[in-house]
Amino acid sequence: MAEKQAAAQRKLEAEKKAAAQRKLEAEKKAAAQKKAEAEKKAAAQRKLEAEKKAAAQKKAEAEKKAAAQRKLEAEKKAAAQKKAEAEKKAAAQRKLEAEKKAAAQKKAEAEKKAAAQKKAEAEKKAATQRKLEAEKKAAAQRKLEAEKKAAAQKKAEADKKAATQRKLEAEKKAAAQRKLEAEKKAAAQKKAEAEKKAAAQKKAEAEKKAATQRKLEAEKKAAAQRKLEAEKKAAAQKKAEADKKAATQRKLEAEKQAAAQKKAEAEKKAAAQRKLEVDKQAAAQKKAESEKKAAAQRKLEADKKAAAQRKLEADKKAAAQRKLEVDKQAAAQRKLEVDKKAAAQKKAEAEKKAAAQRKLEADKKAAAQKKAVAKKKTEPLNKVALVKRAKTVSEQKREGRIELFKVSLYLDTGKVLGLVGIGVFAASVLMTTMVFFLR
Repeated sequence: MAEKQAAAQRKLEAEKKAAAQRKLEAEKKAAAQKKAEAEKKAAAQRKLEAEKKAAAQKKAEAEKKAAAQRKLEAEKKAAAQKKAEAEKKAAAQRKLEAEKKAAAQKKAEAEKKAAAQKKAEAEKKAATQRKLEAEKKAAAQRKLEAEKKAAAQKKAEADKKAATQRKLEAEKKAAAQRKLEAEKKAAAQKKAEAEKKAAAQKKAEAEKKAATQRKLEAEKKAAAQRKLEAEKKAAAQKKAEADKKAATQRKLEAEKQAAAQKKAEAEKKAAAQRKLEVDKQAAAQKKAESEKKAAAQRKLEADKKAAAQRKLEADKKAAAQRKLEVDKQAAAQRKLEVDKKAAAQKKAEAEKKAAAQRKLEADKKAAAQKKAVAKKKTEPLNKVALVKRAKTVSEQKREGRIELFKVSLYLDTGKVLGLVGIGVFAASVLMTTMVFFLR
């Protein structure tokens, strides 16, 4: 009876010890779980602060870069404006000087022509010869003016047509470029959205799968625990009934042997249980760490990808903005040049037309004057021919001087026409060079 009581006492102590061991392990596990959660939360907090700091740094750098870009564009625009104003001022100065020179030239020619007219009126004997030569000269001059005017008209039409063609080609090219950039931007946006959606889908599936796995393991663990406790309880009940039934039949040695056997089995079972719990805890800890590491890796990759996407979009937007500003400025510059050229062309045509009108009026006046002088003359043509044959030395010298004056007049006219042609050629070269550099 004493041995039975001692065996029951040892059994009770073993069960108390096992319960205390399980409680201690459960407390250790809960403490480790809390510590892991606290560390995870602290790591997430540190990561969030680092990301905020990095985002603020990137934003500050982007704003600084944008400010520098705006400043550079403003300086370029101001420099271009100053250059355009200087060139406009220089062109106006050159135009004023050319007009002054042309006015002086016209004045000199008018004075020469008036002197020649006075001299021609004074020499009445050579009126018929001068009239014939003047008519020939006027016809040649009108022919030259007509040819010059037709050539200038053809050149102006050709320049206008070429400018229109260049403008049309530039607009087509710019439209095609804008369309291509819009398509590229839309394709990149669609691709980024698809990748983002796929990443989110993968992340949700992985989290769902991990949650399902954790839930399944927890249910398995709880079921195993309940089953183990039920088996322990049933075994204890059966053992108690067997002990009671066989108490009278077993001897002291059998009771000692049975007690020793039970103790050994209980210790073995408890050791196996502890080992199983330790293995499960270690496996759960490894799994949690691997999941945490994988989640951090995925988040880092997603952040890197999102940052790259934002940077790419910002670069594309800034490039498109710069190109649009350059195109606008170039278009305004081309329009200004075309307007200036058209105004200069209209002014030149008006001046040419006015000069032709003045020349025509002067020719009409000279012809009427010569005709009046010829009508006043009453001598017959044969007498004029006789007088020509009977010229004196002074008359021959006078005719030589007249011929020399005519040659000098022709040479002066050629010089003026040459200077005008050189000026037109220089102006066309200057405009072509300005258009090339401004583009």
